[in-house]
Amino acid sequence: MVITGHVPGGPPRIPSKGLLGWVSHPRSPEVSMRTFALLASSILVGGFVSTAGPLDQAAAHPATLDTTAPSINPGVNGQIAFTSDRDGNREIYRMSGTGTGQTRLTSNSAADEDPSFSPDGRYIVFASSRAVVQHEIYVMNADGTNQTRLTTNDNYDLEPSFSPDGQHIIFTSGPGGGAGEIYRMNTDGSDLVRLTDNGGYEAHPVYSPDGESIAFASRPDLSSDWEIHEMNADGSGVVALTSNTIDDEGPSYSPDGDEITFSSIIAGNYEIYRMNVDGSSPLRITIQSSVDIQPTYSPEGDKIAYTSTQDGDYEIYRMNPLGAGLSQLTVNGALDFDPAWGPAYSECQGRAATITGTNGNDVLTGTSGPDVIAGLGGHDIISGLDGADTICGGSGIDTVTYADHEAALEVDLTGGAGDDGSDEDGPLGARDSIGTDVEYLTGGFGDDHLVGSSADNKLIGGPGSDSIEGGYGSDELRGSSGEDTLSGGDGDDYLLGEGSDDRLDGGEGSDFLVGGRSDDLLVGGEDSDSLTAGEGDDLLRGGDGDDNVTGGEGDDQLAGGAGDDNLDGGDHSDLFNGGTGTDTVLYVSRSTAVVASIGTGAGDDGGKADGVTGERDTIRGNVENLIGGAGSDTLTGNGGDNLIIGGDGIDSMYGLAGTDRLDAEDGAKDKKIDCGGDLDYVAIRDVIDPNGSSCSGAV
Repeated sequence: MVITGHVPGGPPRIPSKGLLGWVSHPRSPEVSMRTFALLASSILVGGFVSTAGPLDQAAAHPATLDTTAPSINPGVNGQIAFTSDRDGNREIYRMSGTGTGQTRLTSNSAADEDPSFSPDGRYIVFASSRAVVQHEIYVMNADGTNQTRLTTNDNYDLEPSFSPDGQHIIFTSGPGGGAGEIYRMNTDGSDLVRLTDNGGYEAHPVYSPDGESIAFASRPDLSSDWEIHEMNADGSGVVALTSNTIDDEGPSYSPDGDEITFSSIIAGNYEIYRMNVDGSSPLRITIQSSVDIQPTYSPEGDKIAYTSTQDGDYEIYRMNPLGAGLSQLTVNGALDFDPAWGPAYSECQGRAATITGTNGNDVLTGTSGPDVIAGLGGHDIISGLDGADTICGGSGIDTVTYADHEAALEVDLTGGAGDDGSDEDGPLGARDSIGTDVEYLTGGFGDDHLVGSSADNKLIGGPGSDSIEGGYGSDELRGSSGEDTLSGGDGDDYLLGEGSDDRLDGGEGSDFLVGGRSDDLLVGGEDSDSLTAGEGDDLLRGGDGDDNVTGGEGDDQLAGGAGDDNLDGGDHSDLFNGGTGTDTVLYVSRSTAVVASIGTGAGDDGGKADGVTGERDTIRGNVENLIGGAGSDTLTGNGGDNLIIGGDGIDSMYGLAGTDRLDAEDGAKDKKIDCGGDLDYVAIRDVIDPNGSSCSGAV
């Protein structure tokens, strides 16, 4: 292999490909980016270019890649693949992110270069001239095994790169000395599509992390400078991101897709820059007298690997995105260049994950196709979008969200055989599979059916009339604007209806149920529950256990059920039904006078003014106790054994028949304390209160 010296008027260069002499190229060190090589041991070649017609794809393709998932966050930092001629020929090597474990992956007499990892880190695609004079695209396992040729034609096929969903490979192609164009093919080499056709030179195409765009370097002819461009994934909508009179080359997206790093000679020497994805706010991040080129982000976005001549020859270095923390990764007298930083391999439900989080809190978003998403550590938010997705949360509290979906959902967190979820998870027909290590779930705009697992789940329905089941565990279930049905299941659950006419069923466990703004049904379970109505006319049923049942605005019906229950109707005309046990109606939140009687009025129809005067609450005879508020209340028991507590204010209390206990101790002088007939307990009162009438005789 041959490396030229300094070219008059320009920096030193590594030869690039072609048969008409080398040409400045955005991927070769110095004036280029990441693609350069000799096509034979004694031939200096240059200028990759592209085709004027379709390529011949008649080659056999013995290997089929299992890369089925997109990568919005490429995941945890893994190995770095690179090109080196340290063994006398350009070959592909790999090493750790700190430079250790440098291992040769290819071995032949031709030039192997332009390595790029698949989104799951299992494969490396590269260019090689091993079969013919010109380069073709090959793929191999990340350990160098199963090297397979993907293209067969008379052109130079260079600079391959995987799409984030692992379904496609883009690359540049063209005859020596011609105009270079960008092509796309499937990962087995089939279904070739030409993406650019402008007669100029296109180089170093790379997908954005969401797979929607492709950044590349372009120039109209050999005498022009290179500029960074971006286009849609189908080749449409080409826009220039840089525009000046010097070379801007080698784009690489940050993992979040917000920025692009590249090399530029704008300061008179090739340095590494960073800019927003729209081309704004370029920031210089290396300041060296050497040539700094070929930047590539680490999957976690916390590092940038690049090629530099800082020690006199081409070596690979690493820095953080601000240019600090410099570390040299390769040290030898050979050429080491073309770094490509891949993700560490992760699995989700037995499948290779290519959308991979980190050990921190990540936001992971899939594509419209089938995704395999692994959140790993931290509290992650995961959105698979459309397609049949396979999702794992990992450790931490993880959320799968369908907030962007309009169709009805069937989403199940219980897993099942093979963690395959129910028959229909995600949008109907998509059959998402969500692992049991996902705890939180958010529905979409449709009428969704969400099912929790044995973990402590948080399930949010979103708009639409949703059915939400918490299952085992202490769950939080939230409806929204539709008519929702929420079932807590086992465990101590929190259920919130929010919008329209909702049904909330706590199930087993000590549950907390809150209605919304309409007419809701709240049902407790076997344990001691708290039921709170919202603004509408609500029906609240406490069930077994000692329940706290609270109405809100509206005409509510409160039923305590079994157990010793506390019933508070709130505003408006309410109906209290204590059920079995010793039940209490409370007016402790009232500041105005209350007139409340247990079990009076014809048919208990509220003919007597119970509650705040004019509200006409109805208190059934199976309520035993009354507690007043801060006003001057009139509280009357029935023929049973009652406990009546006046509270603040000048109160009148009447026990009637039964063994009653009246409590007037509030620091104020009350008006009347009358325990009524039968034997009663001694009244609890202040010294200034009137004596209790008939309040004696009980044990």
